[in-house]
Parts: sequence; structure tokens; C-alpha cells
Amino acid sequence: MINPDRIRKHDCTIAELQERLFFWVLAAGHSAHTVSRTLYSFLDVCACRWKMPNATPFELVRQFNGNLPAIAEVLKNTGNGCYLQRAITLNWLANSTLNLATCHPDELVECPGINYKTARGFVLYSRPLQNYAVLDRHVLRWMQMQTRKLVPTSSPSSYTQYRYYEDMALAMAAKARLTPVAFDEMIWRKYRTPKKNANATSAKQSTPRIIPVSKKSSGGKTVRPTMLHRV
Repeated sequence: MINPDRIRKHDCTIAELQERLFFWVLAAGHSAHTVSRTLYSFLDVCACRWKMPNATPFELVRQFNGNLPAIAEVLKNTGNGCYLQRAITLNWLANSTLNLATCHPDELVECPGINYKTARGFVLYSRPLQNYAVLDRHVLRWMQMQTRKLVPTSSPSSYTQYRYYEDMALAMAAKARLTPVAFDEMIWRKYRTPKKNANATSAKQSTPRIIPVSKKSSGGKTVRPTMLHRV
């Protein structure tokens, strides 16, 4: 199962690359920690269904023979959101001829359901020395706070606009003497989900603009732990 806190890995096997690409697809707009579990459940159910415990993620999805409703049903039953669109994306990837170790982000964007942010996130964290920026809303908010310039609140869908803000983010990383992946990790750690034993005050201070989930503490007061969404 993928650990979102240690997602950077530059020596992945083919199966690991496929699993990580599925993770980036499913994590768009959802909790990274939740998706690591739901993706594991999806692949486990598929492996049991087809009796293929050693198959790669792409091999498991190909066993559905393009039956998108069936893929969507398994995604839904294992807790994955946007399951209809995700079924299309996973099926497209599983039947593609992409070389995940060398493909360009622009090749990944040709897949329905993959945007510039998702494609760059996969490449940045699975290969060394990549010069890309993952413009999720947390990175964009960080950029706005640091530059005081008008920055979009969500990842740009226009290639020209994405490249403009990507160059801005990369310049900020260089100024901070950080590689692009280290720059992204710095912001990820800043807004990441606090550990369960962290107190409510530190959680509130370290996670601005996130979606709270109510939970009753032993003292009867409502504590709001937070969960990071990469959107």
C-alpha cells in the first residue's frame, strides 16, 4: 500500500509505477491517505476476483475487457470517489502503450481524466531530477501568500496558464535552494494531515483551507481533525 507521506520513489518496478499512477488519478480531489487505502482495496478485490495475486494493476484492469460499469462498480464498492470517470481513466491507461518510466507529462494528459497537475505529480515523484511543479490549491495558495500576486485558487486547465504559474513556482523553488520535488514536499508537509495525537490547536494552525471532519473528544467537546485534499 502506498504511503502518501513517502510517495517519492525513483526506483519503482513496473507494477509500482502503475500503482502510483492509479494513485495520482484517484487522489485528485480526495484525501491522499484515504485513497491509499481505497486503491489497495480496489486492487485486492480485483486480484481475488480474477485469481491473479501476482498481476500488475494494469493487468488486473485489463481483465474487465473494457467493461466500464463493472470497473466503476468495484471502484464504488471499495470507497473510491468519482468512480464513473475514474473507470474510464483506469481502463484507458491499462490498455495504453505508455512507457511509464520515460513518458512525458503531455503524453499522460492525452488520457481522459488526467490533467497537467496529475501528470506532473506522477512524473515528479517517480523519477529523479524532474523540473515540474504540481500546482494543487495548496501550492497555489502558498505562491499567493509569498508573492502577493493574483494566483488562481485551483489548478489551471489552460496549458499556457499552467506553464506561466509553473515557471513562477519553479523560480520560487530555486530561490529557496530547493529542487522542485523538495519544494512540493515542503508545502505538503506544511498542510499535511496532523497525527491523531496532535492537539486541536496545532492542527488548526497548520492546516488552513481544508475540509474538517467533526469528532467527539473524551471530554465531550467537538474537536475538528483535518484531512489534506490535493485538488
